Amino acid sequence: MAYRILIVEDEPGMIELLTVALEDEGYEISIASNGEQGLKKVEHEDPDLIISDVMMPDMNGYDFCQQLRSNPKTAAIPFIFLTAKKDVSDRVRGLNLGADDYISKPFHVVEVVARIKTLMMRSKRVRPNQSSSPMPETEAAFAGDLEKMSIGEVVQTIALTRKNGRLIVVNGNRRGEIYFKDSIVTYADVDRKKGEEAVYRLLSWKNGQFKFDSGATAETPNIRKTAESLLMEGMRRLDEYYRLLNDFPATDSALEALSLTEGDLNPEELQVLNYVNQYSTVIDVIDHSKLGDLKTLQILVKLQTNNIIGVRSGAETAAEAESMDYDQLAEDLFG
Repeated sequence: MAYRILIVEDEPGMIELLTVALEDEGYEISIASNGEQGLKKVEHEDPDLIISDVMMPDMNGYDFCQQLRSNPKTAAIPFIFLTAKKDVSDRVRGLNLGADDYISKPFHVVEVVARIKTLMMRSKRVRPNQSSSPMPETEAAFAGDLEKMSIGEVVQTIALTRKNGRLIVVNGNRRGEIYFKDSIVTYADVDRKKGEEAVYRLLSWKNGQFKFDSGATAETPNIRKTAESLLMEGMRRLDEYYRLLNDFPATDSALEALSLTEGDLNPEELQVLNYVNQYSTVIDVIDHSKLGDLKTLQILVKLQTNNIIGVRSGAETAAEAESMDYDQLAEDLFG
């Protein structure tokens, strides 16, 4: 028997789009135009999953979800908000009410289908012709694409809902992890960075996918700070990155040492100069440095200003480029 999905939506175009896409996947679709109709449909049809808008007449999606979660007979039905409301506070409200997922419009249909399949597998919803054993109350994954929800928004959502577990972020062949416990970040790791520096680097990623696994704990914590404090410091650092990159060589530019006045340099500056001799390009120097991304970039700027390092012949600086994209520069460097 096909799985039944209830769509609670008042926009005909959206209903048609979802219906066509989900029926093509083999799902049986039922429609309600507001929360009140949705409650009646749930009572008579027992859907396997519900997709609901937020802003609807008579009864909005929040009230609809709250009533479902307060009823033991309907509390475990997987529930997805699909809405134009994009603010973090709206997302947090929906998740706090018990929604399993929150997808903002506009969206890709393939993403919605993938989220539905994930929820179905995790909830193991029982059909009448299957085993009559009770459905396990497992929590669905909080997952998505960084182009639709930034890392900052993801971290803030997890912290505000006080979820405990592991955030996994994947960007091509790169992978980062952040562990949370009661709004406290306890562990972070990405590339060669760990702890706070790993969080700051992840905050600058603009592309990739994320997934939150509830319940996972860090075996060896390497940080203990509130997510809020890390976000505030991370945003401050990003602003500084952009400012420094404005007059600095492109991240793939090759650097070289111009002066050997090592006696005038402090240990950190000597360390960065050594990285320049080893790795050459701006992006490689920052990636391998143990001083942190911002600190390393600050030292590189100072060394260049003092003519201790320079760009190899033929390399282009940002100031010389006619149409340098600084967002792309930051993305090349950090994400």
